[in-house]
Amino acid sequence: MASSRAVAAGLVGADAPTILLNGRFEIAADELGDKIGTSRAPAHAARDRLNSDHGIIALVCDPDLPPRPAVMEYLKGFPARGVLRLLDHGFVLWPESASHRLVLIYERPPGPRLVPSLAAPFDPMPELDIVNYVVTPIVSTLDELAGIETTHGGIRPTNLFRARDPKAPVVMGEIASAPGHFHQPGAFCTIPLLQAHPAGRGAGLPSDDIYALGVTILSLIIGKDPAAGRDDATLLREKLERGSFLTLCGQNRLPALLREPLRGMLEDRADLRWNLEDLRAWLLERRLKSLHNSTPDRAQRGLSIGGKTFYNPRPLAQWLAENWESVRFEEKGHEVLGWARRSLGDDGLGDAILNALEQSEGESGSGNGSAPFVSRLGMALDSRAPIRLRGLGSHIDSIGALLATSFTDADKTRTVAEIILEDLPGFRHRTMATPDQVKPSLPRILANEMRVLKNQAMGFGIERCLYDLNPYQYCRSPLVIDQKVMQVVDLLPALERASSRSKQGPPFDRHLAAFIGSQVRVDLQPLLLMASDQNDPERAALGMLGVLATLQAQTGGRSFPGVARWLGQYLAPAIESFHHQMWREKVAAELPGLLDRGDIAALYMYLANGDARQRDRRGYSEAIAEYARLSAEVSFLKSMGYNDPRRVQEYGHQIAAGLSSLLGVLAIAISAVLIW
Repeated sequence: MASSRAVAAGLVGADAPTILLNGRFEIAADELGDKIGTSRAPAHAARDRLNSDHGIIALVCDPDLPPRPAVMEYLKGFPARGVLRLLDHGFVLWPESASHRLVLIYERPPGPRLVPSLAAPFDPMPELDIVNYVVTPIVSTLDELAGIETTHGGIRPTNLFRARDPKAPVVMGEIASAPGHFHQPGAFCTIPLLQAHPAGRGAGLPSDDIYALGVTILSLIIGKDPAAGRDDATLLREKLERGSFLTLCGQNRLPALLREPLRGMLEDRADLRWNLEDLRAWLLERRLKSLHNSTPDRAQRGLSIGGKTFYNPRPLAQWLAENWESVRFEEKGHEVLGWARRSLGDDGLGDAILNALEQSEGESGSGNGSAPFVSRLGMALDSRAPIRLRGLGSHIDSIGALLATSFTDADKTRTVAEIILEDLPGFRHRTMATPDQVKPSLPRILANEMRVLKNQAMGFGIERCLYDLNPYQYCRSPLVIDQKVMQVVDLLPALERASSRSKQGPPFDRHLAAFIGSQVRVDLQPLLLMASDQNDPERAALGMLGVLATLQAQTGGRSFPGVARWLGQYLAPAIESFHHQMWREKVAAELPGLLDRGDIAALYMYLANGDARQRDRRGYSEAIAEYARLSAEVSFLKSMGYNDPRRVQEYGHQIAAGLSSLLGVLAIAISAVLIW
């Protein structure tokens, strides 16, 4: 460890460009050469100002890859020694790109990776070493992670670190810089994880970590990736047809000590797979859990669809997900329901299929394979699979991550939006085999996002969903996208920098509105609705100004003259809305000085409710009242009302009352002058 500290201290020297995080951690701009990080979060040397002997590294995260915020909070300072300790995290302005980055500060690993790469064969590991120095410490750490309701999601030989001492236990690598299971090769993913997009795999279950541990053991036994030479689609098909144990172990000779544990850990049904208690019992007493036959029930009669015949529901669900465009049902899906009830005799499955049919009633083309209908039917047939729509798969807790990683792809973005609008997460939650793996608040959050998505005002829509579901998502407005702004406090400074460049359009758009609306803890809906009013240019201009003024007030009130002058080019409708020419000219004359001050909040108050605006409104109201009075006089005279004694008397009373009020005001004014 001492040598590691020396290396870190040497790299963060006086001559090396450094970045300071949270006033404590110095980070070298140059990447480390030993590839401690991941392909999307390279490692950089770092030094702790409070403890220069503390060996640490900094992982600089890819802004296009959502991290795991909950895991970051759970693991910060987590005391377990079997996983890299996360000491701190925060945002920095990265010098080489002049854009913002999320940085994770970790304790430096005790040594190199256990396996440098799975791309080539490596030396197998003795079975007793696997048990003592890999399985035992990992099981202990997974037990501690379970205590804080956290999964690892990254157990594989290349994410394990070990000191030079061959008897040292391994330490699991970092897990917070990317979505859960994102970096896992296909062999290390359970069937439900492999059925999802890499960004849509979610945190997974504790049993998924045990499965990955089983594949890790197998890799260390045979000295290679068990799925070498097979792509993920091929691997998924084989796992579905043969089961994971046969697919991965194949003809490999397994040590007697590890054969049955591997069979239990690679069981495809999560409820039958070995759990932590089973592993502890085996490690302590070599006690084996009795294995159950998890072969799926075979239907008495096959169901023929699309020229194929199916005898159990899971392969049918997979086929529907892969062939959703060409699916055709002769009986609008009721043939699947009849097959499940009569040939499988599974009432629970039949109820789920009936629910899918009922929810799709009236849906255009549902009987001939509309995408949402096929998605619901597939989820009913396989209660462990992810949501799959138009070839895109995601588990409930990773829809936000999938949206973030797919946002540059219009088709995928529309598909994620459709998943939310069709309430497919709600359907998945009601039919999934283990609904307790999803936090109770998540379905409610996604139901709320459905309402957000339907609202097409500025600050809402798919852009707001992106920021609501990804707290570390940078603002994707073209105005500041190059600066990768991740915190709302950095948005106006970013716009100030952007104001020096050539500008096309105002300093406000749908992404800015959504980013601000998602992060500012103030109700901005009235201002956002104003900004969205295409029929009233004055309201739209004041709404835009009001949102940015609120942002300035919420983030310290610093002056932003560049942004203010930029805004000034689009405030003509607000100025033209003054009714009196005198006030329009006064505002137009005073506006440049206000813009130069860069006080957006003061500018908004001046235009929306300042002294000039109030006097203009008051004068306008008085003018309307005077116009109404004169119009009444004209109407009276035109109607020959002076010939009617009753009407003349009423009108005379009105004039007398008005004169009395006027004389009273004059008397008060004269008295005040005399007293003075």
